[in-house]
Parts: sequence; C-alpha cells; structure tokens
Amino acid sequence: MLAENGFVNVIIALDSAGNLLDNPVLISRGFVYNKEAEKLLEEAKKLVVKTLEEEKKNRSFLKKSIYQTLNKYFYEKTNRSPLILIEIMEIPVLSPV
Repeated sequence: MLAENGFVNVIIALDSAGNLLDNPVLISRGFVYNKEAEKLLEEAKKLVVKTLEEEKKNRSFLKKSIYQTLNKYFYEKTNRSPLILIEIMEIPVLSPV
C-alpha cells in the first residue's frame, strides 16, 4: 500500500490552549507530484485548519477528525489513499516577565 499510495505527514504546532501557532506543514512522499501537489496540499492545509477550529474543544478526537477529513479529501481528488501521519506538538508559550 505505501509503495502504491505514498504518505502524507501532517505537522501541527499548538499552544497549551489549543490555538494554532503557525500554518500546518504537510510533507508528501510518493503520493502526488509537482504541479498537482502544490494545489492539493494547499487545500489540504485549509481543511486541517478548518478541522482544528471545529474540534478545538474536543481535542481527544482531533487526530481522528483530521485523518478522516484528509483521507476523504485525498481519495475524492486522486482516487488514492496515502498513509496519513499526524503529529501534533503542544508548545508552551511563555509570558513575558
């Protein structure tokens, strides 16, 4: 499956309150190539941000919701189901002293 469909790694940085610190990073290998990849991954980033906003209060299902959203989107657009790896990093933001 991995050899045929590739993978997409999603990296998300949140503060301790669950706010997005920067745009999600999507890294694709063996899934889509060149011109089609840019547009597809940009739209996927928007879907990740939208899902984060919708699931902000329900963080226990956040990864599952992102996975389901992206899996459906990628299959609809490409007829392929890449392995989707989601990394959510919670970064404490220090207050100025």
